[in-house]
Amino acid sequence: MCYSRRFTAHLLTACLLLLALCTPHVRGAITASVTEDGPLVIIDPGHGGTDAGAIGASGSLEKDLNLAIAFELAERFREAGIPVLLTREADTLVLKEGEDVKGKRKQRDLYNRAELANRYPNATLISIHMNAYPVAKYRGLQVYYNQKSAESALLARRITDKVREELDPLYTRVPNFRGDELYLLSHATGRAVLVECGFLSNAEEEAKLLEKDYQKKLSFCIFYAMMEE
Repeated sequence: MCYSRRFTAHLLTACLLLLALCTPHVRGAITASVTEDGPLVIIDPGHGGTDAGAIGASGSLEKDLNLAIAFELAERFREAGIPVLLTREADTLVLKEGEDVKGKRKQRDLYNRAELANRYPNATLISIHMNAYPVAKYRGLQVYYNQKSAESALLARRITDKVREELDPLYTRVPNFRGDELYLLSHATGRAVLVECGFLSNAEEEAKLLEKDYQKKLSFCIFYAMMEE
């Protein structure tokens, strides 16, 4: 799938958005219709509801930060007129009404996220997560990609390059892939990346991730990585 032609008309808007980096926006101010065969960005805030994800050094919850950054990222695309879907917009797992999830809530949650992404063949899936490790010194954003799509690796590389250019010149991590360990990427059929935005186990990095301004800057990095095609 090639996004360069589809998004060329939005590049001027994207440039103007850079000037507004620190300006507050009204969420959902620009909306666009979604069709199953049209270009689309699906943003997946990981975890939710009974699944808190990682817990930060100060007690922050991954599920809350994932959603906050997902909202910021969605706003960037909507302001550029690019259709966006979020797998969740509240503190919930992604479960269908009336679905039998006894003893398998997490499995059904992941299945439903992948099913939604695969419903749209021309969509790009961006899953937002936070990292954690028993050793507090580790820090830095990490991007994983779907091996089934060659374009996934290219997008992952652009995201890491943009983070290095705009947020952290000392950033050294490179994109990577994992097999079935990351269910969503292994079951997505189209272009898909999973962004571990930082280590909540590192108190300094956790503090940055909790800042609204940093969340906004990070969302711009991911947004521009998509636009530079």
